[in-house]
Amino acid sequence: MNIEIKKNFLHFQNYKLRCAIGKRGISYIKKEGDLKTPKGEFNLKYILYRKDRIPRLKTKLKKKHKKKKQF
Repeated sequence: MNIEIKKNFLHFQNYKLRCAIGKRGISYIKKEGDLKTPKGEFNLKYILYRKDRIPRLKTKLKKKHKKKKQF
């Protein structure tokens, strides 16, 4: 799977999605709180989503649903 990021857009096959990039850009060297987005190859363990927003998520990856916060 090859995902590319160009000008705050994530490109994968025929998909183009807006994404957030750290205020200080993208970097291979990452420290907690440095406001940079890590660059590299990563394995996806699971998808975290909310059932009230996406009722029927179809994917081959493992999925975990997150409950809506109660105030």
